[in-house]
Amino acid sequence: MATYSKVILSCQSNSFPTLVTTPTLSPTAGSVANVQAPVGTAITATITNATTTGSVITYTATNTFTAGQVVTITGIGGFTNANLAGVPAVIASATGSSFTINSPVATQTYTSGGTATVAVSNTTATVSTAALTANTSSILYTTSAAHGFLVGQTISITGLSGTNSALANLANVTIVTVPSSTTFTVSVPFSTSAIALSAQTGTATSYNAVYSYVYSTNAQIFAATQLVGVSGLTTTGYNIGSSPILSVATLSAPTSTTYAFSFTVSVPSTLTTTLSAQTGTASALPAIGTFIHNNTGGGLDEVWLYATNLTNSAVVLSLIVGGPQTFGAASTFPQALAVPSQEMTITIPGNSGLTLINPGLILSPNTSTNYSAIYAYASQANAIAISGYVNRII
Repeated sequence: MATYSKVILSCQSNSFPTLVTTPTLSPTAGSVANVQAPVGTAITATITNATTTGSVITYTATNTFTAGQVVTITGIGGFTNANLAGVPAVIASATGSSFTINSPVATQTYTSGGTATVAVSNTTATVSTAALTANTSSILYTTSAAHGFLVGQTISITGLSGTNSALANLANVTIVTVPSSTTFTVSVPFSTSAIALSAQTGTATSYNAVYSYVYSTNAQIFAATQLVGVSGLTTTGYNIGSSPILSVATLSAPTSTTYAFSFTVSVPSTLTTTLSAQTGTASALPAIGTFIHNNTGGGLDEVWLYATNLTNSAVVLSLIVGGPQTFGAASTFPQALAVPSQEMTITIPGNSGLTLINPGLILSPNTSTNYSAIYAYASQANAIAISGYVNRII
């Protein structure tokens, strides 16, 4: 005989519904060119000469640079005007033995030295405490200062020591929630109710890679916090299923009809290959949605959900049942939304309450091959509140 136990929804209690804050997002496509130095690793080249032709500086150096990368030039003797530090110098062209930068500087005679550096900075934060949250199969990390991390970002936690610290030192996990500027949570594939984790400190690191791209107008088509997917690159590890953009930048206009930009996302720490010039496609992706619940327990979850429309107009609500507990480079979500069985669309009338949207559908435990989570997004943000309960069958 099956035994039922009541489980509080992972993101809210029965009394306080969750507001669906994520509206739909229309996909936009742009071309990607020249992935820059991965995982925070600096690429350097020793300069042996520098000359100018018009407004173009040509640096002689054995290098692995590609056009569109942002470079810093230091240490040149004689032709000191060719030292470009603290300015957004963008490589206009590159071969294995030289590279050029468009910069109208006064010509001088090169005498010696020089180093060119392309660097991508990782994002780090000091973890002051890590707490296993009972009945949610998640770990809440608190940082000593604002961390700047985003939901969906890939992150690694190291250096924790103390009781059960091995459970909290995690590599390449995905941030599930960011309750505040100094806290974030990740999910773990075990029940935390009977596990103690002592107070301890460590480091949370986001390993970042910069993707440059060109577009036909002088306007960024991507924005910080937006979900992006990348496909078609030869080095497949840098093809991203879904990841939030950490930052964007304007690089330069390489021709009169195309303009260069870049965006930064986090990638798994295992990606250490310095990439050559290659081309793929970057696309803005539909919003992942507001996290509702996941099943990281040992039984089957019978999930009942109800929606309340807080506005006067009808709102279209999309409910993803069985979508991944985590998302990012390791999964294909939200491309997986193309599978009809994973997404349900319901129109919630204006000023209506407790509309049944998930009638006890069973959610299996999360595994590496079976993603068991529920997300929701709506045609209007902050319009739909979701509440409900879970019967766990054990």
